[in-house]
Amino acid sequence: AEAVAYVDPLNDKLLTAILVPADQMPDAAAIDAAKKAYAEELARIEGWFTHDYVAGPHLSGADFTLYPYLAFLGRVDQRKPGYDLKAMLPPKTAAWMKRIEALPYFAGTIPPHWKS
Repeated sequence: AEAVAYVDPLNDKLLTAILVPADQMPDAAAIDAAKKAYAEELARIEGWFTHDYVAGPHLSGADFTLYPYLAFLGRVDQRKPGYDLKAMLPPKTAAWMKRIEALPYFAGTIPPHWKS
């Protein structure tokens, strides 16, 4: 619920500010404000990692819920270089994402259009 209530709206604000129609320029002030708010939430999330996974020492639905929201940061970095969104990830959160990505079934969950 926390990912949906807090991270999803931040994703929406940030992605809406960056991914504008081709005939428009992104609003740098809106992007900076969205990145600042997102970084604050990521700092709060960083405190969740007292073990390897969001809710403790074992994978849970919390991991599978939060991961896709944060994965969008890397997707935007791929599609719109220069915003360095993944660089906002604090160390424990970034390490957690790598643990999720190392799961044996992870590769099968990536949408085909994200692989290009």
